[in-house]
This record gives sequence, C-alpha cells and structure tokens, in this order.
Amino acid sequence: MDLITLNFYAHSLGGAARVNVLLPSATPAELEENGPAAVYRERREWPVLLLLHGMQGDENAWLRHSMVENWAAAAGMAVVMPGLLNSYGFDLGFDLCFEQYLRTELPAFLANRLPLDFSPETCTVAGLSMGGFAALRLAALDPGRYAAAGSFSGALDPAQIVQRKGEKAAGAHLAPKNALDGLNGLPLYLACGQQDDLVLDMNRQFHQQLCRKNVSHTYEEWSGGHEWNFWDAALRRFLTWRTGALSARAERKEEE
Repeated sequence: MDLITLNFYAHSLGGAARVNVLLPSATPAELEENGPAAVYRERREWPVLLLLHGMQGDENAWLRHSMVENWAAAAGMAVVMPGLLNSYGFDLGFDLCFEQYLRTELPAFLANRLPLDFSPETCTVAGLSMGGFAALRLAALDPGRYAAAGSFSGALDPAQIVQRKGEKAAGAHLAPKNALDGLNGLPLYLACGQQDDLVLDMNRQFHQQLCRKNVSHTYEEWSGGHEWNFWDAALRRFLTWRTGALSARAERKEEE
C-alpha cells in the first residue's frame, strides 16, 4: 500500500488538518510488464473506507496499532484516516465543525486530489469506540451515502461516556437520543469484546434496539477487551463481511 499524508487548510476546522490515505500499490508484475509510465498514467479510482479513530487517538492511530495495510490491500480498497480530536464527529464551535468536515469538505478535497471513489455504491465508513459512534452517525445523517457501516466497540451511548470521562469526551454531550436513527436499509456490522467493561452493555442494548425495530444488521461478540488486538481483528472481519454484504445487496437489486 502507498501511504500519503496530506496537510491542508480545512475551512470547516478554521485551520490546518491532517489526513492519512492508504492506496493500493502497483504490483512489481504490473510494473515489469507495462512499465511505470504506462501504469501510473492510467487513473484508477479506488473504493474508499473512511476509518475513524477513538478518543485520545489521531490520524495515525490505525497505522500505528493495527494491520490496516494488510487488510485493505487484501480487500482492494483505499483507506482514509482523518484526525477528529475527541469530537465524536460533532461540530464543537470555535470553527471546529467536524461534522461538516467529514460530510462535505474532506470527501470533496480528497476526490479532487487523489484517485478515490466516494460513490455510495462502494464507499464504506467504520471506526472504533468514539469513531464507531461517529461512523454510524454519519451513515444515519446521510442515508444512501454509504454502501455499508461498521462499529467496533462503539461508544454508542455518549451520555454515559460524558459521565465517565467528563470534559475529555469533548463532543459526547452533543449527542441526541435519536442520533443513530435512520440506519434501516444499510448493511451494518457491529462487534464488541466480551471483556469490554466500558461499552459492552451499550452495544448489547443497541443490538437489541435494532432487533426490536427490525433493522437488519450483523452483531458479533468474541473474547477481547477495549484494546487494539480486538479492533484489528474486527477490522479484518468487517472487510470480509463487507464483500459478502455488498454482493448480496447487488444480487437483490438485480432480482428487483
């Protein structure tokens, strides 16, 4: 995978922003057969995974602590990893409009600069803990914008996080109770560790809530805590699940 780090002025954030992007690399066989000039002249747009970090994380978190390059390469996807501070993806005021940044400015900027396909047929959003909530909320805010969404150990009840973390959870107090409504019809993947004392209860409650509302989704638990070994495994499982979920949805559309 090719790693590209962009530093740019983000109007939504009133200042500099950083984002890491992983792009599938040309293979040695391709370069040998066709030559670098021909390979790099061909512009191919890659399906995007918008991958969000958790609290106290940044745009480097997934790169430092997981095998995201391996899993994305196997899936043939580009990965976009922005920094969110502890915003939960909300507009915080003081020119820190992370919701606007994630929904409009960042995709527009990257689509203009890099060979990325943000079309709703292929673009996927996922995240861990705080980023899991933010990923689901983005999908709920813009129905039809994403092909699938995933949450790994999602902090899905931000009000509880406020009580436990206080002001460290900068955007959690902004979450309305219906923040994750609007997910029906979207392929959803949720996972949480069975030893995750921080968010396991709220993930089980959210799973039950989706079941009561007849919202189709995949929910998995396995041994693990609120830690990177679990999130790395969850990302790998999510990308494998995504391939099957999108294939099944395409087949249903053809039948219709």
